[in-house]
Amino acid sequence: MKILKYIWLVLVNLIQLLIILWIFSYVNTWFETIVVSLLILIYISINFYIVSNSYSEISKLIWFIEEFINLKILLKDPKLLQFYDNEDDMYKEILEKPKKTLESITPKFYIDWSFGTLFLVICIINILKVIMN
Repeated sequence: MKILKYIWLVLVNLIQLLIILWIFSYVNTWFETIVVSLLILIYISINFYIVSNSYSEISKLIWFIEEFINLKILLKDPKLLQFYDNEDDMYKEILEKPKKTLESITPKFYIDWSFGTLFLVICIINILKVIMN
């Protein structure tokens, strides 16, 4: 099932790539090229922000939880310690869901980042073509 998610994600990005190339094939004037390129760059910026922000926020959450557990262990919090036999169980159970979430979005982050970089290069090349002419 996981592999289908990644195949779907690559397929969606390939469709986006084809749409971008198709749009650039119909652009005729320098003004249209610059406007289309800027709109695509805005889309790339928003997409990068969403993907990278979710990745970094989950990473920060995991770090925060680890530090919070360490603090509770150092202070010997009775409420926390009564539910777990040892510290390893505590870390494993509390961090299980955030770590699974991070593992599931990491490939999405890299796939979206790779295709976004490709879209960025296409836009820059088209802008440079307009500037050089």
